Amino acid sequence: MKICIAQLNIPVGDIWGNAEKIVSACADAKSQNAELVVFPELAITGYPPEDLLLRPEFCRQEMQALEKAAAAIDIPAIIGATHTEDGKLFNAAYLLENGKAKLVALKTDLPTYGVFDEGRYFKSSELAEPTEILGKKVGILICEDSWTLRKALIFKEKGAEALVIVNASPFEIGKLQRRYKLMQDMAENTQLPVTYVNMTGGHDELIFEGGSFQISAQGKLIASLPQFEEMVKIPDELHKPLEIQEARYKAIILGLRDYVQKNGFQKVLLGLSGGIDSALVVALAVDALGKENVRGVMLPSRYTSQQSLDDARAIADNLQIKLDNIPIEDGFQALESSLSTVFSDKESDITEENMQSRIRGVILMAISNKFHEMLLTTGNKSELAVGYSTLYGDSCGGYAPIKDLYKTEVYELVNWRNQHISDDIPQAVIDRAPTAELRHDQTDQDSLPPYDKLDDILKHLIEEKRSIEAIVNFGHDREVVEKVRNMLYFAQYKRYQSAPGAKLSANAFGRDWRYPITNKFS
Repeated sequence: MKICIAQLNIPVGDIWGNAEKIVSACADAKSQNAELVVFPELAITGYPPEDLLLRPEFCRQEMQALEKAAAAIDIPAIIGATHTEDGKLFNAAYLLENGKAKLVALKTDLPTYGVFDEGRYFKSSELAEPTEILGKKVGILICEDSWTLRKALIFKEKGAEALVIVNASPFEIGKLQRRYKLMQDMAENTQLPVTYVNMTGGHDELIFEGGSFQISAQGKLIASLPQFEEMVKIPDELHKPLEIQEARYKAIILGLRDYVQKNGFQKVLLGLSGGIDSALVVALAVDALGKENVRGVMLPSRYTSQQSLDDARAIADNLQIKLDNIPIEDGFQALESSLSTVFSDKESDITEENMQSRIRGVILMAISNKFHEMLLTTGNKSELAVGYSTLYGDSCGGYAPIKDLYKTEVYELVNWRNQHISDDIPQAVIDRAPTAELRHDQTDQDSLPPYDKLDDILKHLIEEKRSIEAIVNFGHDREVVEKVRNMLYFAQYKRYQSAPGAKLSANAFGRDWRYPITNKFS
């Protein structure tokens, strides 16, 4: 059977637009002489629709769109959608054939970990009957049902001759290789060929990489589609998984572009400080949206060095973007004057540092409002972890592209981009000690451990969930580890209010980080 994979970018909630995309993909598959076309999980609603599923009219419209699509196509198609029965909602798959939509699969294993919360919306079903398609019995599984062998073995016992898996599986570094291994094990244990179909595109913080593939009955990976590309194709070649830096880069680009454009924006802006974080974010924005759609804003204060001004200008010139220069000194003096009677007996401290950052935030948001340009925030995972940012200051913004990159990973991605895309970020920016420049001669290491040590401790705490004692046994100073752990917990109130950003790891600060703000655990 010649199977065409519809690896589509499916906006959540665009029910009628997605139905039209499905009809168009079927016509494309037909032109390739395909016999069957397979779509991702929840291909009409998009994934995850979350509480939209609690609105009865949402699911009614989905069914209307599904029926309309079925009537408009002339090639068999497997498609993920919801199913309502006796007041219960199921995550399902349908066979569209002969103008009708026939229910053929219901999801059994509903993920409720990490970013997933399907148990909130769907009921589980043990339905596992092969579906006859063009004279062949096909076992159809829905995403999580394929992460164990149980359902696949049931299909095998019932005479299935092939397995098809419809998915909405978000990107994480290394996850594609895990999918390969699981599906190869499935093929080897059932002696059935496997077609694995995933969606692509960005949805809020989630990124779907595609990377759909086919495996022979002997467990050999025989064909795949590229990662991070929308494509309707009969797979006929192998695409190697991207190496880590390129995968991170393409994931951020796709997530940024889709978040901006799907939310009705065309242009973005950001504060361009001359530091490495804003340098990477502005370069990524240009790559995602085009130089004509990116504005940099330099917001110098009395503490801004000439090197920062020069570096920001060099970055803007290299990327050929507009750069506005708006000094904040007048605003800072005005605010100091307004607060002088209240602060009359107080020494200058971090309050004045935060005032500078918040003045910058006000200016950037004003430009965003006036020109309908989405403000990008430039915070990295290390800063978000320990709260090294100003609430309503440098944390202002609609999207945080590097939110899931540790500071050391920021350097890695900058170096990779300079080597593989374009060397737009000056070496001086890479070599310079990080500084917020909110007081004289300030560096980040005045407040934080060196980033290589900080990031290693944070990875133990966040990614591995290790105890203080375990981290100390890896060679770290107990006092430093305890300080970092306390900063991590205390900063939850800032993360709770932070902008969404591209999820790249298994433990991003977003849907899969649900720590309480008020927390006495130590």
